[in-house]
Amino acid sequence: MGNYQIVLSLLSSLDHGREMKRLVDHVIDTCDAVVNLRENVLEYRIKYSVVATDDKHRQAVLDKAVRSVSRSRRDSGSR
Repeated sequence: MGNYQIVLSLLSSLDHGREMKRLVDHVIDTCDAVVNLRENVLEYRIKYSVVATDDKHRQAVLDKAVRSVSRSRRDSGSR
């Protein structure tokens, strides 16, 4: 439980402060793998454009993009 001085002050001023901090930490840890799909698509679109002359690399970027979108859809469907 990484407690900083300001967090300690806040914890002491809240009812059930330590319990709340544990809950917030859990939520943050749970969400750390969430990917912004729009940013992800834009990133792969740019990479795809850069390698547009090399068919082998172009296909590799496209394959990675498809896997990323598929993984994102699969993960969002499990909630």
